[in-house]
Formats: sequence, C-alpha cells, structure tokens
Amino acid sequence: MTKVQANFIKAFAILFMLCLHLFNRDYYGLYQPILLIAGHPLAYYLGLLSDACVPMFCFVTGFGMFEQCQLGTLSFKLIFKRLKRVLVHFWVLLLFVLLFFLVFPNEFKPIEPIEWICNALLLSTSLNSTWWYLLTYCFLCIAALPIFKILNSKGYRIILLFSTISYVLFFYLRVYQEVLFENNILLNWMYRQLFLFMTSLYPFILGYMFSRFEVFIWLKANIGCLKFRCFHYSVLVLLIILHGLVPNFIVAPYTALVLMIGIVNFPFNAIFQRALLFIQSHSTNLWLLHFFWIQYPVKAFLFKCEFAPFIFLFLLLTTLVLSWLITLVQKRVAA
Repeated sequence: MTKVQANFIKAFAILFMLCLHLFNRDYYGLYQPILLIAGHPLAYYLGLLSDACVPMFCFVTGFGMFEQCQLGTLSFKLIFKRLKRVLVHFWVLLLFVLLFFLVFPNEFKPIEPIEWICNALLLSTSLNSTWWYLLTYCFLCIAALPIFKILNSKGYRIILLFSTISYVLFFYLRVYQEVLFENNILLNWMYRQLFLFMTSLYPFILGYMFSRFEVFIWLKANIGCLKFRCFHYSVLVLLIILHGLVPNFIVAPYTALVLMIGIVNFPFNAIFQRALLFIQSHSTNLWLLHFFWIQYPVKAFLFKCEFAPFIFLFLLLTTLVLSWLITLVQKRVAA
C-alpha cells in the first residue's frame, strides 16, 4: 500500500464517520427517506456500514508506523513530535469551539472552566464524544514500538489468535459492561481507556500484519477479479446486506478490511483521486469538528435539507469551509 492509497483510505474513513453520525439513527422527524428497505432508509444501512471508520484509521496507523519501523525511521522522538503536532492542532481547534460558546451562549449548556481544562487534557469528552479516539490514538502511537518488538517474535497464527480473542473480550466489556467501578471515577476512567485501547489495538495489529506479510501485494498478484469495477460494486452491495443482517459493530474491523482492500485496488479516475486527497488533507479537522457541528451550530437547519444525500453534502461542505478557515488561521499564526 502506497502513501497515496493510505490517504485514500483516510479520506473514505472520514466520509464514513460523517455518514455514521448522521444516519445511524431513527430517521423519523429528521429527513425524508428516498428508499425504504425492511422499514429502514438506505441511508441507515450505509450508516451501519460506516462503523468501519475508526478501524480504518487504526489499520492505517498500524500499517504506516510498521513501514517506518522497517525503514528504521520510527523512534520515540519522532512519535512524540507527531503527537505534539496533533495536540497543538487540537488545542487551536478547541479555541474555535470556545469562540462558538462565547458568540452563541444561548445555544449551549454552561460549561465550567474545569470541564474545559479536562477536555483540553483529553481527560474528558463532554464537549464532543467523538474526541475519545484522540487519547486512544496517542496510546497506540506511544505503544507502537514495544508492540512491534513483541509481534515480530511471533508467527501470524499466534498474533491472530491472541488479538482476536482479546478484541472479542474487550468489545464485550465496552458494549455490555461499560461501567465497572460505579463509585470510583478514576478507576472507571482507566477501565474505559483500557477497553477503548484494546478494541482499537485489533485493527492496528491487522495493519501491522498486512504490512509485515505484504498482504496487499499478494492479493493484487493472486486475485485477478480485483481489477474489475463490477466486482467491487458487487462486494459493496453484499457488505451492506450482510451488515444489515448483523448490525452489531463487532464486525467493523472485518468490514473495514474488505473496504480497504477495495479502496487500494479500485481504479479511481484522476478527478476523484484529487477530491479524495483534498478531503484527506482536512480529515483531522473534519474528525474533530463534525460531531460538534452536527450537535450545535447547524443542527437547526441541517436536516431541513430533507434528503440524505443533500444532508450529507451540506455537512461535508460546511465542515470543509470551517476547516479551511481554521487552517488559514493556523498558517497565519505559524508565520
């Protein structure tokens, strides 16, 4: 997988994330469905499939970091430099969120200063629940080198067995036993970080394995039908149907794998490639902003677009414009 292909995956991942948070819900009173299937709009099934977004990000992180490790360019110094850049980006964005709170005070519930501090330090996600992945991403990056050292000494069967069992176990805890220490905030926070890290570690390890064993190269050389567009369309339809039958997001890492294999091998035209790369260049801002944007500033008129495609495009375009403005300010400050 090339860097450009990895960027394609990130672009699709952020588009899936927008789709997930828009349409993986009851549509009544929100929008007008174009097509109903078994009582649910088609957009709902696309929203279900879009739960592959976080596993896709984790996979690309594991794949890319192991590639750097193989080249000898990955170090703790580089990792902390990267995390510093991400966190500074987040803090600048947090200032824009604070600005919204100051300009539109009647639109938000009052937030205490300590709550702002906890969100800035990644100890809380009360301002935006989708920010949970930022701290998990930091943990994955910091743990990457020792994880690779351990995995390099093991065969793929042991890695797959251990990672799959641990994923199922911690997924169960995440979904069905979310609160374990009801009377201890610190222990419950640590417990939450543990199951979020362990469920994210699984696709991270899958990314490592695809890099170590050159799976994408093997697939391209041995699966001839990957070069046909109709094959990819058929697989996509099959994924939507299967995930509709099994709506639990425990299958997200596996649907993500299939989608990423398709993205890496699909013959996108030049215009679409440029569009994907543009979206990817704003992916961090879109990830950190979109859910807040849905919940507060544009919630009142977002779903007035009535139809799912227009709602999705409206959210994408408005967040891209906001991201462009934030990037412009960041560049001015840096200069």
